[in-house]
Amino acid sequence: MATTDGNGDARRYHVPLRMLQPEHPQYTIASMALAGLRRQRTDLCIARQNLVEFWAVATRPAAENGLGMSPLTTAGEVRVLRDLFTVLEGKSGIADAWEKLVSGHLVSGKQAHDAHLVAVMNITRGAAHSDVQRRRF
Repeated sequence: MATTDGNGDARRYHVPLRMLQPEHPQYTIASMALAGLRRQRTDLCIARQNLVEFWAVATRPAAENGLGMSPLTTAGEVRVLRDLFTVLEGKSGIADAWEKLVSGHLVSGKQAHDAHLVAVMNITRGAAHSDVQRRRF
């Protein structure tokens, strides 16, 4: 889902973002592309990292090249994306652990990346409630 034009975060993961922006010039083409792939019964996949990037851009203030969405609204959109796409995971459970962290702590913007690292550490070490998580990274 990455573009090669180097025009910032909102363009690197543009398909899920454009689906949230009906007024954006690329909304129609993104919608049509996904609809066409679904009609062809293509297995639509995104990487766990795409969800992290999506959360960071969606919750980042509009003045900082984000969408300015609340964490609660973004959590709902992530659930929609997880229903639309197969999430490719490395180690099982990381995407769920990350989503629980960002939703539960109402994480916004770049801290979504920190939450992802905490989820990886918690799953890798088997720690359900590490000191890092309790201190909100």
